[in-house]
Amino acid sequence: MKPHLILLLMSSLCLKAQKKDTVRIDAAHLSTKHLNYGNMNYLMYNKESKDGPVKHTTLVNIKVQKDQIDGEPCIRVMQSWQADTVIHTASAFFEDNTMKSIQHTAWWKHKGFTEHFNFRKKEVTFEGPVNEAQKQKETVSFKASLAEPFLNWHSDLVIFPLLPFKEHTVFKIKFYEPGYETPKEELYEVLKSEVLTIAGNPVSCWVLNYAVAKPAGYQRFWISKQSRELIKEEDSFSGFYRYKIRLMVDEQ
Repeated sequence: MKPHLILLLMSSLCLKAQKKDTVRIDAAHLSTKHLNYGNMNYLMYNKESKDGPVKHTTLVNIKVQKDQIDGEPCIRVMQSWQADTVIHTASAFFEDNTMKSIQHTAWWKHKGFTEHFNFRKKEVTFEGPVNEAQKQKETVSFKASLAEPFLNWHSDLVIFPLLPFKEHTVFKIKFYEPGYETPKEELYEVLKSEVLTIAGNPVSCWVLNYAVAKPAGYQRFWISKQSRELIKEEDSFSGFYRYKIRLMVDEQ
């Protein structure tokens, strides 16, 4: 076979091997049997380079539990972020057996007020000093979220382990983070499989990748194939790094 034909054949085989399937994901595609109930603690910190010192450490506590709302069973996800003081709290309710949002309440220290989003009653309310411009902006994005099904981006570390992982797959997910921008379809790629070592034991993980446009960079998530625990997150934005590392032992 002539050299140029060999090269064409090899290129064709490579393209076939690298072909990725794009799968549109909504609440119905999530496997809630993989939910890890109880406490999850992450140490979040920044670095100015891979080898640089740790800066701005924050303890992120996420608690997943079964609950009830309006007499119906549901899933509740609570978050508390602490640095020198509490800087953020959130409580989100989801339909049982799916992760369709029912309610979301959040407080951020930098915002200075509490916001309540009720997706069934289709209303958003505020507590504390919030200016009219901010209120209007959040109300507009909230109303946009009611038009089509979405997943709650603020609970991403709970949602990602529930995805139908498969090699060479790209997930197209409409995400909305209550209190911020309007819902948008985002692409998350199953980048590869990788083994992490935890307490001397190898743990095979899926690596989920999200390409960030501005500032240029990525977010990557390591999810255990066996336990479906999200073990590690690494974010890189123009040479700046942020990590969330799962702490495997609770205080109590």
